[in-house]
Amino acid sequence: MFSCSRFVHDYDKSVFKYEEPLSGDYSVTVNGEEVPVYTCRISAYPLNRVWTGHQRPFCQSEGASFVNLVSDEPVTLTVKVNLPHKKILLKPYSREIIPVEKDGVYTFTLPEEGQFVLEADSYHHCLYIFNSRPIPCPDPASVTHYFGPGIHMPGKMILHDNESVYVDKDALVFGCILAENAENIHIFGNGLMDDSGEERFFIHCYEPFTNGNLKFYDCRNVKIEGVLCRNSAIWCLNLFHCFDVDVDGIKIFGQWRYNTDGADIVNCQNITIRNSFIHSFDDTVTIKGIDRYADTNNENILTEGCVLWCDWGKTCEIGIETA
Repeated sequence: MFSCSRFVHDYDKSVFKYEEPLSGDYSVTVNGEEVPVYTCRISAYPLNRVWTGHQRPFCQSEGASFVNLVSDEPVTLTVKVNLPHKKILLKPYSREIIPVEKDGVYTFTLPEEGQFVLEADSYHHCLYIFNSRPIPCPDPASVTHYFGPGIHMPGKMILHDNESVYVDKDALVFGCILAENAENIHIFGNGLMDDSGEERFFIHCYEPFTNGNLKFYDCRNVKIEGVLCRNSAIWCLNLFHCFDVDVDGIKIFGQWRYNTDGADIVNCQNITIRNSFIHSFDDTVTIKGIDRYADTNNENILTEGCVLWCDWGKTCEIGIETA
């Protein structure tokens, strides 16, 4: 079975539909079927700084592209690169997948799920290729926040004990998630969460004034699987004093604003991040300690089977906060 994300807004109160922009840099077919190539923003060059009271200027970002595929079988892609280039690079090289070029079109097969980046000469204006296992929702009525196909604009969602969020592969959700002192939380699906509607106005990332894609304080037994996270206003995945968190197969990408760390693990225990793709502007996976939780050590933290890519900071870091 193969499918792909198609984000379509179905208005019922006006004719002014939101249309998610398509990329002109790449054309992609999968198993002979043309698939939509969507857009995001990444940093045009590595410039970060202490918060200045205003967000980084938009002109310091540049366009990139992505396809979101869902499959449980091998898929063959043909990619036409509409950018001037001399060669293409398909990363990570460890997967040993080499495209074959014919008449300016590149063909390659992904034998199983995996997350890739195709570059035309360099990382500028790259193409993210996300190919994930299907994550179904057996019973939509059992999910606290169910986002089916379409464009959704819930803003900040605050989760409590035993609540869940499902994002269908054809769902684009403009919003973010916050939970405090909650347990048994489940966030899952193959769709996209976008934090574009949130603006940063505060100097540091510790308080919930600015949320980022996903933010948790003092939570237990949290599972996050499959979802895509784009354009965070601050740190993307925030874990403050959390316990027993399992992150599996998420994709963090399209990050360019100041201090957009990938995953920040702050005074936490029993945390696993696996099979995920994290392209952050600032630090990618970082373990921190802050004064508020200085009586709790970071313990038993594992990152494995991930593709990690950092633009400016450190890919894997302890600090800089080490209380």
